[in-house]
Amino acid sequence: MAVLHELASEVAGLVPGAPDRVGNVLDEVPAGLRRPLAALAEPDRAPFHCLVDVSEHEPLTALPPTPTADSPAPGGHWSAGLLLLVAELLGDLVGYADENDGALIHEVSPEPGMEEYIQNVGSSSLGLHTENVHHPLRPDFVSLLCLRQDPDDAAALRISSARDAVRHLTPGTLDVLREPLFRSLYPTSFGLDAEGRRPVSAPHPVLAGAPDAPTVRYNTHNTTAVTGHAARALASFGDALDRASRRIRLRPGQLAVLDNRSVVHGRTAFTPRYDGRDRWLRRCYSLSGVPRGLSGLMSRPRVIPRLPSLLKSLDGLGPAPGTTLRPGPEGGPR
Repeated sequence: MAVLHELASEVAGLVPGAPDRVGNVLDEVPAGLRRPLAALAEPDRAPFHCLVDVSEHEPLTALPPTPTADSPAPGGHWSAGLLLLVAELLGDLVGYADENDGALIHEVSPEPGMEEYIQNVGSSSLGLHTENVHHPLRPDFVSLLCLRQDPDDAAALRISSARDAVRHLTPGTLDVLREPLFRSLYPTSFGLDAEGRRPVSAPHPVLAGAPDAPTVRYNTHNTTAVTGHAARALASFGDALDRASRRIRLRPGQLAVLDNRSVVHGRTAFTPRYDGRDRWLRRCYSLSGVPRGLSGLMSRPRVIPRLPSLLKSLDGLGPAPGTTLRPGPEGGPR
């Protein structure tokens, strides 16, 4: 896997300014990484996540301190290049103008004073969720590269597949979950509206797609029901996801790639020390295909516009060649 490290280091400088220039380098990615990603992207794939150990090419013995707001991660680190390669093999690396100021690579590390925040800067338990559940263009894939585990080895990635969870539910409950009877609050990382409130999505279903391999749109903390019977169905679904979940304690150099359409994920709690050796993951998003016309609305390469302007334009955007937009709020494109 030494070739992978060389490639990742070579393209790291393309993030964030020129990810399109990754080009033919993708053809050189070793099969040890390419194969599991190709399997994950297949329409009838199973399972809906993969775990790849890339530590063989980089022993991770010379890492900088875990970043904080006062001590950001260094630019040009090979890990950014690796995530760029992964995202581009799956589709298109993207960021969101509303989130982290459009960053394409996100630092998942604790911040002092933000321990209870339900986002990547917190350290409390993070419930199972679809990434950016509120958004009409949610990431298709979420990649998490572990650079440092917490010293107490307490934090674990939790994942649960909707396909496994629905096996524990009655047909009646599944029917309710497929109705647009649910709303999802915007995550705190996407900011507040003009009145200082957290916006909420239009009504949406929690489940869609094939009965034996459904897609999911759910957040333990942010998704609520609009009727009593929908609330009971949502509670049953949450219990089923917990029952079907598994835990993975990521080790330095391990890369977890999740199909955000079919798998929800979360994190167990841990205690940060703020000594430069806290848990540190790097995260990126990938879309299978950017909708036709969206690039023209982007003020920066690969950064999806802020939601108010995006929602005004979304109905006029068609899918990227070779892609299909999945149903979103009120039947519009996802």
